[in-house]
Amino acid sequence: MQRRILVVLAFKIRKLLAGESGSASVEFVALAIPLFVPILIFINNFSELSSSEILARNLVRESLRAYVTSDNPLFANFRAEETLRIAARESGLTSDQISSMNLSFTCSQSPCLSPGSRVQATLKMRLHSQSSEVIAQALEYISPWQWISWIP
Repeated sequence: MQRRILVVLAFKIRKLLAGESGSASVEFVALAIPLFVPILIFINNFSELSSSEILARNLVRESLRAYVTSDNPLFANFRAEETLRIAARESGLTSDQISSMNLSFTCSQSPCLSPGSRVQATLKMRLHSQSSEVIAQALEYISPWQWISWIP
């Protein structure tokens, strides 16, 4: 009797294992998870890079605006750096991230803020969790019709 029960149980187990019922969901889970994990990692890294580039573009644009609208060319660089520092702090960057930023200006004429001059600002900043660097540039054109009191 026990042998008959064991044979029937073995037959039923073999029948359950040989059947295709539920195998599609198991195959989907077994194949989908290894494919989705790298995609999610890529999307996360791409999102961080994109938001850092947008932030860098906004920061360099605001700093350049502060530079070219300065009344005194001696304080234009200080004004741009201060604008960068305040805007970066308001954007949620840490003091280490702010101190690692590098802002530079190049001008097409001398003095830099003379009418008709083009001023280009370049901002280099490190990403939050990666070792790569984001570089953003902005260009402003000082109108030749603009009268500035400090020009001789």
